[in-house]
Formats: sequence, structure tokens, C-alpha cells
Amino acid sequence: MRDKFLKLTQVTKESEAMSSSIMAALQHNPTYSANVSMKEKEKFRETLSNEIKKHAINYYKPIPEDIHNQNIIEICKDVSLKHSAILIDSKLRIGTTQKAFNLYLKFLWCLDPNRADPPHCPIDRVVLNHAGIGGAWTKLDSLELYMQWIARLKETATKAGFSSIQQWELSIWNGIP
Repeated sequence: MRDKFLKLTQVTKESEAMSSSIMAALQHNPTYSANVSMKEKEKFRETLSNEIKKHAINYYKPIPEDIHNQNIIEICKDVSLKHSAILIDSKLRIGTTQKAFNLYLKFLWCLDPNRADPPHCPIDRVVLNHAGIGGAWTKLDSLELYMQWIARLKETATKAGFSSIQQWELSIWNGIP
């Protein structure tokens, strides 16, 4: 299933994984304030990429969920501190961060079968709809709500016969019911 996902996304290496993850998190997701220059957006994406890489270093082994959540919060805070002037409400939302970070970890997991499963799957409209969850990941800015969604996804995955939300989410994106 991992190979099929990589073929669908045309990601073959880490650098493509990062650019695809950031693009997916920002596409159709109002993140920037009005009148932000391309140069400022590029600097923001570079900072986000660097923060994600910095926090992803230890994910070749299993990472506890509380540490993963802390990493999401730290990425939000660190990127927001550096780029508050160009961000809506002066901050990077949890929904945007979890999408970019979790998708990047998913790509690394798919590229390297020896990697540990990521703690969570990327949450987006498709995943929320499949689990019958109302809400918009693009507006998510609460760790408590994020964890409620994760709990609901785990229940949905288990009921569907999957051992993890990662496997369940991968099957969705591969078009397997």
C-alpha cells in the first residue's frame, strides 16, 4: 500500500516529500495575511520546512503521542514567532501544522519500510469525511479538538478492521474502501 501511495503522489525522495507536504497544507488553506509578497511566503515555507525537519529527526523509531503533540505545538510557536507579521491572526494554526508535519512523516514512512509508524495520520477533509467528523482542519487551532479527532479516527479505523489509523488513512488515499 505504501508504494501505491508514493506512485499516486509521484514522491520518490525526501525533498519531494517536504515540498508536497507543505504544498498540501497550504493549498486551499487561508494562512497568509493580505498583500504578502512571494519572497515572504518563500521565507515562511523555508522556516516551516526547517522546523518540521528539526522535529522529525527522531521519528525513525516510535514516538509517544504526547511528544508528537508537543512537537506540533512547538512548530506552531516557532514558526509563528518568526512570521507573525504575514500570518492570519499572527499565528500558524495547529490544523495547518499537523497536516504538513503528519504528511511529511507519512511520506518518510512510505519511503522507508524500516521506519516506525508515525504517531498520527494527516487529518484533512477526506479523512474527516470518511470518519463522519464535522469540522475543518484548516480552521483547527485547538490541541484538545485535534486529540478528539484522533480518538474518533482510531475508533473508525478499528471498526473498519485496521490495526492503526495510519493503515486506515493510507487505504483511503489509495482508493481502497
